[in-house]
Amino acid sequence: MRPHSLETRILQVDQVDTVVLEPPGGVEPEAPFVDGQLGLGDLSPTAVTRLPRGSFFQDEDFPASSESLGFAEPPELRWRRPGELGVTGPLWTGDTSGRVRAGDFHDRWLAEAFAIVAQRPRLLDKVFGEPSPPDLRGVARVRLWRFGRWETVVVDDRLPTPHCIGTDGDAEVWPAVLEKAFAKVHGGYAFLAGGDVLHALEDLTGGVAQRLRVHFERPRRVTEDGEAEGAEPEPRPQERESLYTLVFRPLVQALRIGALVSCSPKRGQQQGESLDISVSTLTDTKLTIRGPQVCVHDDSGSSAPRWLDLEDFVKTYTNIIVTTLSTGSDKLQVQEVFGFWEAGINAGGSRNNLEKFAINPQYSLTINQPEKNEDNRDFGRCSLLLALMQEHRKSNKDNKPPVLPIACFIYKADVPEERLSAEYFLCVPEEVATGPFRNKREVAHQAELEPGNYIVIPAAWSALHQGGFLLRIITLRKIKLTALTPYQPMCAMLPTWVPATEI
Repeated sequence: MRPHSLETRILQVDQVDTVVLEPPGGVEPEAPFVDGQLGLGDLSPTAVTRLPRGSFFQDEDFPASSESLGFAEPPELRWRRPGELGVTGPLWTGDTSGRVRAGDFHDRWLAEAFAIVAQRPRLLDKVFGEPSPPDLRGVARVRLWRFGRWETVVVDDRLPTPHCIGTDGDAEVWPAVLEKAFAKVHGGYAFLAGGDVLHALEDLTGGVAQRLRVHFERPRRVTEDGEAEGAEPEPRPQERESLYTLVFRPLVQALRIGALVSCSPKRGQQQGESLDISVSTLTDTKLTIRGPQVCVHDDSGSSAPRWLDLEDFVKTYTNIIVTTLSTGSDKLQVQEVFGFWEAGINAGGSRNNLEKFAINPQYSLTINQPEKNEDNRDFGRCSLLLALMQEHRKSNKDNKPPVLPIACFIYKADVPEERLSAEYFLCVPEEVATGPFRNKREVAHQAELEPGNYIVIPAAWSALHQGGFLLRIITLRKIKLTALTPYQPMCAMLPTWVPATEI
């Protein structure tokens, strides 16, 4: 396999002033199904026209049988098309009630993602395309974001009723069709169990999804014998400041840039329901942050806001999901770099061996301007979302890449656009890290950096690991990201030794 080219070029995405760095030619496929199409092929435009009159498309690659389910068909299961369910017209009309009901395939995470994205129908316009004529001959095309590209997944509209995802009233079938597309991508309905809502949100939006877990407990006094006396009656001022900094400051920033936000209550919590926040500006929010309190505007029709104390909000809504939309926003600057770790070339592994760590791909990051605060004064720092994704696919369970332990680091650099050496890593700690190496599809971290020069290093845990990766950096200010010259070992720079007998 040839090493990944580090040359880059600037592209425009969705006609938005967004900077994207992309390697020419991409990564050379290493095995079947590494084709940028989720391991699936699109349907020929003539396939539908060749169907006999009165017949409908049947997807032979994902048939309406136990083969696609991944288990024996239950006796009550029936594969039905939308017309048999009393639903006519296009699969997606451009509008939805948003009341998605989970199915029976243990994919509640998928139903949750559908409900979150349904807050903004324009996002589903991207997935389904413009509302199409009702005569589709049983063909359903769905576009999913995969590793930096939007790819088409084709399925037929035979749905496994009554076990598929639906909506209250069963008046909409788009969730069931979308679930079937995800099932095909994952290799079957059975393989949807145990998924991650963050992955689904990214596949549906092309953004970076993060989970802000809220764990705030008031410190307890401890007696001399080690027993806890109980919670203090009032939180201390520094506790409130810490709570605001850790929880609400990232949330406020997400609201200002138009991120997709969903707040879920603690499991078993009777009070409070899922709070979905769809915003384009702060005035459109259902959640308003004002100092020490939170104003929640519910959908009950009442015009009076319901105020929650910060601590009460944290006790109720313990799981906050923020999806930063990397396309379609004029407020964000997005830079993307496709790369490849190849053993013996540029796969350096972790910091356990600094000599090898130094050969990992390195990218020069330059931040020229800080952000402005609400008073239009320089904030002094630049907010940054760092995300590293590894190449992934599940459509063929017998041929899919391993999930590598990955992490990404940012170091302060004294000299711009110059590779950092092992000696530098020995003396200087990183400014930002996505955390420990984790076997995850994507790792991400929010940070604030002062203007200056930095080096970004994506890495896998072992120098023997190899695979493709996508590095994304999202900021509010324009930044410069440059791929540095690949590591050159000293032996490659020495003259070639020639035996005396050959001179």
